[in-house]
Amino acid sequence: MTRMLYHGNTPLVTLIWALAVVLGPAIFAMPTSAQASLIETVEAYELIEPWVREVAVPEDATGPEVVGACVTLRFEGRVIGIGTIFGGGTSSLPDATRIAITQARDKLPVMRDAMFEDRLRLAAEQITIGLELAGPAIPFVTQNDADLLNGFSPGIHGVALRMNDLAAAVYPGEMLWASQDVPGALRRLIAGITGDQSLAMRPIPEVLEGAGMTVLRFRTRQVAQLRPGSEARMLQRGGKVIQAAEVRS
Repeated sequence: MTRMLYHGNTPLVTLIWALAVVLGPAIFAMPTSAQASLIETVEAYELIEPWVREVAVPEDATGPEVVGACVTLRFEGRVIGIGTIFGGGTSSLPDATRIAITQARDKLPVMRDAMFEDRLRLAAEQITIGLELAGPAIPFVTQNDADLLNGFSPGIHGVALRMNDLAAAVYPGEMLWASQDVPGALRRLIAGITGDQSLAMRPIPEVLEGAGMTVLRFRTRQVAQLRPGSEARMLQRGGKVIQAAEVRS
């Protein structure tokens, strides 16, 4: 049995990030389920949207059995919350949404007075939601950074790291938004899982072998709102070239 590491990413200044990790309450096997279908991905979005509008996730909330989830919340085009879970099973959607909402509550431009909660819910109507569901993770052998750069397609593949009974991941949408490549994302995961920032500065293959870590590659299904109040759209990268502003707005 494998215990998964839940993690949420919090933007600090520009593209400087800190990895906050919380150990999940349950034990899960390494996920091997199939990629979520288009309908299942849309249904997952429809499940979390009411939670975002209420700016709260019910304590007993559960979702479908998925490998993992990444929830991105934007307000006026600016990212105000990202919550990621890898290996969470039925807890993936509520936990990822809860992490994102916690960040958003601190970043929404709302006056903190007696009407704070009401104002939050009003502001939440203008939040746009992005959701990525992770597919099955496949082990990836790397000898150097070049392998990581050539073996992962930007915006299509996410990267996960497993060490003993812990695992964490960075999703394709996260890497695009942060202008981060796979080696950079992997170094962030190494620091997050081990708690040792110095390990992230050493050659990746050396660290992986010494700590018994495994690199995993996975694809995602993604849906997102393009503007407040609009229906969620399925996003499929790799079909045509679009401007970066179209992705980030």
